[in-house]
Amino acid sequence: MSSATTLPNAAAEELAQLAVEAKRVARRYYELTGKPLGVTGEIAELEAARLLNLRLANARQSGWDATGTGPDGA
Repeated sequence: MSSATTLPNAAAEELAQLAVEAKRVARRYYELTGKPLGVTGEIAELEAARLLNLRLANARQSGWDATGTGPDGA
């Protein structure tokens, strides 16, 4: 199995929509309970990978969360 996951465009779009929904649910959960829902790390990884054009590593990958060269190729 590869150490990084590249998603087809349709899956990446659906994942982005799910992230928006997860943020909404997490905010509402916090409003109701005063406690975080616990999805912050996963959402942060997803957003960083999207913004920096990275590929997410497999879950529980030791050493890194994503791979790639970033948006400017550096």
